[in-house]
Amino acid sequence: MARVVFCWELGGNYGHITGFISLAQAFKARGCEVIFALRNLQHAGLLGDGVTCVQAPIPNFIPRQRDSYSYSGILAAIGYLDKTVLAGYVAAWQTLLSEYQADLVIADHAPTAILAAQALGLPVAAIGTGFVIPPFDSGFPLFTPSLSEPDVGLDEQLLANINYAMHQCGGQALRSLGDIFDRAEPYLCTLPELDHYGARADVDYWGPLFSADQGLEPQWPVLSGTRAEARVFAYLTPKLAHLEQVVTALAQLPCAVLLHIPGLSEIQREAWSTISLRIEAQPVSMRSVLAQATMVVSQGGMGVSAQCLLAGVRHVIVPTQMEQTMLARRLSDMGLAYAVKADATITDYAAVFQQALGCEVLANNSQMLAQQYRGFSQDEQIGALVEDMLELLSP
Repeated sequence: MARVVFCWELGGNYGHITGFISLAQAFKARGCEVIFALRNLQHAGLLGDGVTCVQAPIPNFIPRQRDSYSYSGILAAIGYLDKTVLAGYVAAWQTLLSEYQADLVIADHAPTAILAAQALGLPVAAIGTGFVIPPFDSGFPLFTPSLSEPDVGLDEQLLANINYAMHQCGGQALRSLGDIFDRAEPYLCTLPELDHYGARADVDYWGPLFSADQGLEPQWPVLSGTRAEARVFAYLTPKLAHLEQVVTALAQLPCAVLLHIPGLSEIQREAWSTISLRIEAQPVSMRSVLAQATMVVSQGGMGVSAQCLLAGVRHVIVPTQMEQTMLARRLSDMGLAYAVKADATITDYAAVFQQALGCEVLANNSQMLAQQYRGFSQDEQIGALVEDMLELLSP
């Protein structure tokens, strides 16, 4: 029986966990044992009963505040600037993979797990969005092309530290930072339109991973008259700086609004709920939501964004971090979503929501792209992914 260890190292919310669910179930159906090493165990219950979930290693260092201008900056922010810290971090992942006797490693936004697997000589599949599997030429591309990396020599320092760690842990030196992904088997689980860096030539796009049926059936506010004709679903988190302003703007819409906010206090939920706006703390089934919603508002996570695109539903993105900002920019440029600026006011939010709700161009663009991908089957996608990954186990 092959043992597959899913590794999640970086990123927030529970999109990385829900992306694992169907894939893990398919591995189990083929007789594999599955282990989950998760950055955050808070939402491990989404994986169901009878699964083994363990805490992913955490680098032993005190992070210093720094802006990230490319994927190199992300590595720098998690301890890669200290070769001793990095060597210990890679060794911790090695210990975990060895303890659970991994035969195959599947890494989602987990560069250190990839390095550890490479050092152990284990086959490793790097899965995820365009953001977490960035292209590499002479370096990783900038998140915002108009800016430049102020830390001269950053890539060289990172590469030297990685190679020190690999030497300490018995692995082979990397020729460039791009080898982190080039020496793994990459599975770009997205669509060209959803690639944060733009559509790439000569790569396979496997389609987005998400869990459409995870969660409760949607319970919409019951309204009458013209207000009942449209429904807006929003998925937001307390990380949103202007959360209260966004909720207030949603409450002003002339329609029924269902809002999912995990981690919201009961006091906030009661204070912000209205006749036309219902707040749900638990995840809601996106398949059911998208069959009924006129528009979706989110922070730009890949799971929700992909499902909106495939369902042809209007989408408004209120990003909170760079990955979401890049996706919002790309979809906005293609006329497939509205993006709200980071410094928006409550008036701005209300205006954008109203405009998107009535924008037929946005609706038509969304529906046209959904028609283009009408043949996408997640069951077929998952089956193909698992069969391809199992071939990595062949000698």
